[in-house]
Amino acid sequence: TNDPALDGKATIEMLMDYVMPAQDALLIPDGYDIKITTANGSAYKGEGPYAVISTENGFAKDPMFENEGALTFTGIVLNGKNMKVSSEMVRSNAKEIDDSDDEGTEVKNGLYIEDNASFINANNTGNGGAVHISKRKAYISGGSFENNKADKGGAIYVSSGGLEITGSNIGVPGKGNHANEGGAIYYTGGGTVKIEGGSIAYNQADTGNGGGIYAENGTFEIKGGSIINNT
Repeated sequence: TNDPALDGKATIEMLMDYVMPAQDALLIPDGYDIKITTANGSAYKGEGPYAVISTENGFAKDPMFENEGALTFTGIVLNGKNMKVSSEMVRSNAKEIDDSDDEGTEVKNGLYIEDNASFINANNTGNGGAVHISKRKAYISGGSFENNKADKGGAIYVSSGGLEITGSNIGVPGKGNHANEGGAIYYTGGGTVKIEGGSIAYNQADTGNGGGIYAENGTFEIKGGSIINNT
């Protein structure tokens, strides 16, 4: 939805769990800086600690969120259990633009995944179960990816873009991510992946290579974190 009410920079605080209608989806246009999170304290009326965004059965749009600007998820759950099996939950094609907000803080277009943001139960016959990044960059400093599936990149697929991970649990016991190649992450097409923290564990490549990570044609830097128990 290209809503003028969301012009520029805004925070969307979820007051309750939300089921997207079958024909709905949210576009973050270039030039927008949007954060999606759960409302604080008693304002939130949902059942769990964080608001859950899911879809109706037969969700006809792909993906749930398409980002061309700056999009941040923090303190929120995206559940893809009812999506059709040919789409990821979040697609980010943001242009890499450096800008400043009114307070002089640097703003970069891209996808930001922060504390207590969870991506669960996606099932994509294409690439990237939870997140598909194309020619741009994603910054993951927290949250988790659990029980997501795809052809390539069960949790995350990166094509000719960049990925920085400083903290996240990508796969947990009993709820790892699966793909034919790159159970957790599939990376291709140049650019740089940097891993400085977090955990990539209990993920599986069902028919090919890279239970945890499959990487080709780029720069891959690991300076911290753990990559264990992937098959």
